[in-house]
Amino acid sequence: MCGPGDGDALAQLTAGAREVIRRYRAAGILAEPDIRETDTETLPLLEALGWRRRTPRDVYDTVQPRSLFRLDLRGRTEEQLLEGLHKKLRYNIRLAQRRGVEIREGGREDLGELSRLMAVTARRDGFRARPAEYYLRLWDALGEERVTLLLARAGGETAAAGLFVHYGGRTWYLYGASGNAHREDMPCHLLHWEAIRRCVARGDDVYDLRGFLEREDDGNGLYRFKRQFGGELVRLVGELYLTDTPLRYRLLRAAERLYLQTAPRLCRR
Repeated sequence: MCGPGDGDALAQLTAGAREVIRRYRAAGILAEPDIRETDTETLPLLEALGWRRRTPRDVYDTVQPRSLFRLDLRGRTEEQLLEGLHKKLRYNIRLAQRRGVEIREGGREDLGELSRLMAVTARRDGFRARPAEYYLRLWDALGEERVTLLLARAGGETAAAGLFVHYGGRTWYLYGASGNAHREDMPCHLLHWEAIRRCVARGDDVYDLRGFLEREDDGNGLYRFKRQFGGELVRLVGELYLTDTPLRYRLLRAAERLYLQTAPRLCRR
């Protein structure tokens, strides 16, 4: 909507946000902007406009992860990007190719496969998967030109799937899942490499691998996997909120915390 440090645009955005709050009688608006925690220019402007920074209680107390990996693609060829991968990741990509793993692009009709694999992954890793209708709504809202579904086949069945969103020269790895079978064939590794190859062909500047929860060490499997792509570890400012009724907003957040303490963890990958 606007570049960093654009005070006039931020003021217009905030005025519009306040109008939305009034129109819907909302407790407030929660935002997780693409602002780095080291940004000393934009955050003070937002705070002066009434936005407040929220300190999460733990890594599960936010919607989006604050730490993520981004791979800069600008001016780099496929060969250079492949060379920049961790040697173990390169080995696994070639292993998947030798074992006959195939990557194909799916359509809206294939979102059921993604949903099925998300349910398998959720049971395996202990989080709550989104309903199948969610992915259909996402696809319809953004349109085929903004969304790509990649499916990895191994042993005659879909072994992994990834949903990617493209906008403004950037591709986000939004959702990914894998089955319990054929994991030794490394379908996820080849699927990501295919996504990167498509980014290069499309002329994207950034491949955003999104984030991870919990600790930043190799004992965290998701951190270890994404780190191998050689991207930059980026830490964002986190949640900002805007409200005209502070008491109502605090009551709402208290109710939300109570819900999250009693419900399974939501899917936040």
